[in-house]
Amino acid sequence: MLEKVKKYIVHNQLFEEHQHLLLAVSGGVDSVVLVDVLYRLQCYQLLVAHCNFQLRAKESDEDEDFVKQLAQKYQVAIFVKRFDTQDFAQKNKLSIQVAARQLRYAWFDELLFSQQIPLLVTAHHQNDNIETVLYNLTKGTGIAGLHGILPKNGNIVRPLLCVSKEEILQYATDNQLTWREDSSNESDKYSRNLIRHHVVPILKQINPHLESTFQENMEKIHAVENIFKNIVNEFKNRVLKEVDNSYYLDIEAIKKESEKQIKLYEVLKEFGFNYSQIKQIVEVLDGEAGKLFASNTHTLVKDRKHLVLAPIQVKNQLVQFEKKSQSITYQSFTLQLKIFPKSDGFQFCTDADVAHLDFDKLSENLVIRNAEQGDEFCPLGMKGKKKKLSNFLNDLKIPFNLKNQTLLLLSNDKIVWVIRHRIDERFKVTAKTKTILEIRYLPK
Repeated sequence: MLEKVKKYIVHNQLFEEHQHLLLAVSGGVDSVVLVDVLYRLQCYQLLVAHCNFQLRAKESDEDEDFVKQLAQKYQVAIFVKRFDTQDFAQKNKLSIQVAARQLRYAWFDELLFSQQIPLLVTAHHQNDNIETVLYNLTKGTGIAGLHGILPKNGNIVRPLLCVSKEEILQYATDNQLTWREDSSNESDKYSRNLIRHHVVPILKQINPHLESTFQENMEKIHAVENIFKNIVNEFKNRVLKEVDNSYYLDIEAIKKESEKQIKLYEVLKEFGFNYSQIKQIVEVLDGEAGKLFASNTHTLVKDRKHLVLAPIQVKNQLVQFEKKSQSITYQSFTLQLKIFPKSDGFQFCTDADVAHLDFDKLSENLVIRNAEQGDEFCPLGMKGKKKKLSNFLNDLKIPFNLKNQTLLLLSNDKIVWVIRHRIDERFKVTAKTKTILEIRYLPK
């Protein structure tokens, strides 16, 4: 087994000789074998980290004591952290398992940083991988959920993924190792335990070599996933365009794609949309404009030529600044302000990203905010007639999920400029203007 693990480490380039490694050790047989194997290989600088989640009263404390003794046996440094897991789970409305995971990996990250250790090593093995894939398949997953646990993911490495639970137990027995048994592993109230106790044994009746077969399958799936990622990225580059924190997806380009549904899902899942919604979006590609879809973070509207994706506006943010400012930065852009004396030779710019305003008609403090329901202004050229902002944006064919993304410049609660679209007639430069305020919109 030592040679098998060493070959796996080298083949997957998990870590180099004499490298410092932080081992996550619970005290169970898997992590005890992990410590023993890496210690016997005598190639690495080992440190141990143990989490006491204080969930099993005396048992948790006994686990902590056992791991301290284990570290002493192998003469390695140890770090221990106690967590009030129940309290953290209740305050954050998390399951105990999710809470424990968040707590331990946050602490591991702190340790890696403070101790300047490059890698965290965990004791995941082939059977953990089987349970992960079966769980993901049962709950629903994309292709990424089928490759299971990777041998290396960021700064986390798993050198025991090449061996089964049976091999780990046999190694522990042959080398007369002792370990702690977690009583919660026997309970079927956890989904992973149900799979381990009842599903995997049935599958092993069908295929006694289930672990090695699964390992080969997951390696193949991971290779296919890498090819698929390249295809999705090419698709994304063809159809997706970002404009001012919103996204436009070319409908005609999408319609020409083979397997458009899965490709669109891979692009939109990062914005919170699920596969069922993607099916509905694909169905309306040839339909009328206006269909709205929403995730927890974004809205998507089927427009005439595009699917328009915009973040949900959580609240209406205000930015106040003096009209004599040189510049003001807001979200993803900067407004650059310049003051000019009115002269016959002044060159007006017709660019929509530039506004020229009568400086003396503006209040000393200006405000930027998002458009709101009921906003009105007097668009330049309408001779003082007011128009609802929503109607003005309709005329410009702005998708309605982008309307509340529209930014306004205000003076004394009056709209001065619908930024990047139109200034208000009341603040335009006239023959009586003495001083001009020029404002330029500069995207970051």
